[in-house]
Amino acid sequence: MKRFVTFLLVLIMVFTLHAKSESPFSLSPRFDVAALAIGISGDLIFRNLKPNFDPWDGTTLDKSDINALDRFFAHGYRKVPNEISNVTAFLTCLSPLVLLKDNADDWKTFSVMYAETLAYTSFTCNALKYMTNRNRPYMYYSTKSDTGNDRRHSFPSLHTAWAFAGATFTSYTYMKYNPDSKYIKQVAIASYSFAAVTGALRIAAGKHFFTDVVSGAAIGSFYGYIIPKLHSLKAKANNKVLDALEVAPGYVGFNVAL
Repeated sequence: MKRFVTFLLVLIMVFTLHAKSESPFSLSPRFDVAALAIGISGDLIFRNLKPNFDPWDGTTLDKSDINALDRFFAHGYRKVPNEISNVTAFLTCLSPLVLLKDNADDWKTFSVMYAETLAYTSFTCNALKYMTNRNRPYMYYSTKSDTGNDRRHSFPSLHTAWAFAGATFTSYTYMKYNPDSKYIKQVAIASYSFAAVTGALRIAAGKHFFTDVVSGAAIGSFYGYIIPKLHSLKAKANNKVLDALEVAPGYVGFNVAL
């Protein structure tokens, strides 16, 4: 999953940036190249900085160290929910690509925005994992090792963050591309349902605490909204400039005034 997202980000970064004037979103080549470079490099740096702890020896930790809310939802490791959550997170991450079917002319703008969304979501989550080193729930309930050296990378849930980033990005961009569509609510409900299922499965799998999932959802939702929103504001600003541009015949050539 992580390798797929990294490959997607690097691949999109090499594209030539271009935005059509009729798009509800607009790119700034210099700014967006820098933004992608910072997001991707930051993610790679913190991903590699995270310490590789020795595999868990199966000794359970004291449950009283868990706060009451997280303890209520905590579980030991469960393989099936863990594997299903990988699938749901993957599908939700891919969900924005469905919108390219009806917006093929805007694929570069769309792809760059989504690459930035995933990059900064991953960057933020991996930075927090590096700073917190929180034990995973299964270490308080299971009796044997199951996932090796990621045992203290619990906070926040990156799977959930990616899922909610995809859901929010899909919902917001669909609304902007199709402001009169009667399916805006349905798209949002479907997208967020997959994301919510991913978060619930991460808890059921014993891989994350409730607060890990809520934090991941907040991070992903923030970037899934704010990045396309900023590009939408830029498009509006560009359109206002074009609307204010007055071209009138002059004595020699044309007079152009704002």
